[in-house]
Parts: sequence; structure tokens; C-alpha cells
Amino acid sequence: MPMRPFLSILIPTFNRAECLDRLLCELAIQINNSGLCDIIEVVIGNNSSVDSTSCVINSHLSSNK
Repeated sequence: MPMRPFLSILIPTFNRAECLDRLLCELAIQINNSGLCDIIEVVIGNNSSVDSTSCVINSHLSSNK
């Protein structure tokens, strides 16, 4: 049975693809270095952005599997 997340990090965003990319890069480093990646989840609320926010999210999803 998979472990439920112990910590949820919620990130609301709207048309901030560049900022989101930097944030997710830094967050991935910190989560991976902590050794707690199995119990931390990151939830991104994309409020119908019209920039490349969705592409940034998808890029990080595929690289952090």
C-alpha cells in the first residue's frame, strides 16, 4: 500500500511560467536532498494560464518520475 503524503506543498500560479520553472527546479533539489521525496507531494493550481505554464509543469512531471 503506497504511503500517503506527509507534507503537501501547494503552488497557485497564473501566467508565471518562468518563475514557476525556477521554483520547481529549486524545490526538486531540496526535496531530493532531504531524502523525504516519498512523503512529499507538490500540488500546482494553474488558474487557466495562457503562457507556457502547462509546458513547464509537464516538463517537470516527466523529469521527476
